[in-house]
Amino acid sequence: DSRERTEISAEVLHTGRRRDFLGFNRAKHAVLEATILATRLHLLPEADVRRDLAWLEIPVQKTGGEQELAAWGFVREYVERWYRSAPRA
Repeated sequence: DSRERTEISAEVLHTGRRRDFLGFNRAKHAVLEATILATRLHLLPEADVRRDLAWLEIPVQKTGGEQELAAWGFVREYVERWYRSAPRA
């Protein structure tokens, strides 16, 4: 494209914040994804669920704090209990 780039100028009129941004926590998001996955155990093949949980566990172990590790344990235990009690085809 041979057209010149558009340039926009702006003036900041006000800034503020409610709280400091502490960054994104990969472990929190992984626990959330695992929790959502745990609500679909009746819909998904067990091998797929276990594969996805193994993949999600990586950021939990690398970046998780006490809360994330505890939540991860809770989700994993829920999944294990579900598979132990689920009827087999």
